[in-house]
Amino acid sequence: MVAEIGHPGSRDPSFKDMFLQALEQSRIEREFDFIERRTRDILQSVFQQLTGEILTDAAIDSAMKSLYSISQRSWKEMPGMRQMLDDLHTSGYSLAIISNAADAEDVHRLINRFRIRDYFDPILISAEVRYRKPHQEIFNLLLRAWNLPSDTLVMIGDTLNADIAGAQQMGMHQIWLERAPLLHEDPEERIRIHPEITASSLYEIPDLIRSLT
Repeated sequence: MVAEIGHPGSRDPSFKDMFLQALEQSRIEREFDFIERRTRDILQSVFQQLTGEILTDAAIDSAMKSLYSISQRSWKEMPGMRQMLDDLHTSGYSLAIISNAADAEDVHRLINRFRIRDYFDPILISAEVRYRKPHQEIFNLLLRAWNLPSDTLVMIGDTLNADIAGAQQMGMHQIWLERAPLLHEDPEERIRIHPEITASSLYEIPDLIRSLT
């Protein structure tokens, strides 16, 4: 959805500018309190501020689909993913997803596109459960679902603070999938956070998990 508030030459802020500013403010705030701000809620809030009107759910759904379609075009299956999942599944390991995402449907589309839903239970997305990694509560949701002690679980993730430090505070094992730093990532994290195990590809994961268990 594209909307410009005001007329050419007006000093009134545009919807685009306000929306982008609100998204950035949300990103900053959630890095401190680890509470998810859904993109759809931010869109509704900005639109209401500018127009005094409320968007319908159908309009927001359409806008979210259009917004996230841009990044979805670049989705690719990671090398070794299918082999890793098949290996762990046939070996009897229980698998779950804990995802930080401001739009749950974006994650569900990713899961459905690569046909991996049947491998995971539960699937915990911060936009649905409110809490973001490394908040303890999103990990507690998994521990309660599986009714297992934390030291019997292994967190595999590519984000040092959210995945690795989050798992460490819960007493979980961790395997860090090393990759190029992400935008907004703190370079000091590589000095401050020390993963239990580091992997360079998904092909390594099953044997690394077996070495822990």
